[in-house]
Amino acid sequence: MTTTGFEALDKMVEISPGDMICIASRPSMGKSSLMKDIASHCVGDGVVFWVDLQRSEKNFEKLFIAQLSNPDIRYIGPEESESLKLFDKIMRSLSKAENTYLFIDNIELFYQEEVYEKLHDLKKFAVKKNIIVFFTTKISPEVLKRPGHRPRLEDIGEGQQNLSDKIFFL
Repeated sequence: MTTTGFEALDKMVEISPGDMICIASRPSMGKSSLMKDIASHCVGDGVVFWVDLQRSEKNFEKLFIAQLSNPDIRYIGPEESESLKLFDKIMRSLSKAENTYLFIDNIELFYQEEVYEKLHDLKKFAVKKNIIVFFTTKISPEVLKRPGHRPRLEDIGEGQQNLSDKIFFL
């Protein structure tokens, strides 16, 4: 069983190889920060790949260096001009690694019809190769219109719901 580094969370949720875990919240609620902390915890257990669809590699490194002295994290980022090329790069990178964790930040920026189909391929590949995938996504602003502002499944895209084995709402 994989742990997140957060004891209370680990007591509530079991994470197994092949799982795809969605971390969802409104903007600026700590999704990326939580995922960064989980990735930092996973570094000693295997190879960590980080895909960030908003930040450049230089800005990404600054985020991690602030927390870790020597991160063993492989970055795959938005320097690829097309989503399909980026996706192919992710799949090539993952095929060579064992004990692998994949973290995709801002997955909603990755969505196009053809990429959505490839993400289903990624899910199958993750199960086959025992890769654990975490991804972040923003939830619908509709949550702000409800009393209590509590998120529901319908606040994230259907694609993210279908891909996810577990969903963490912040």
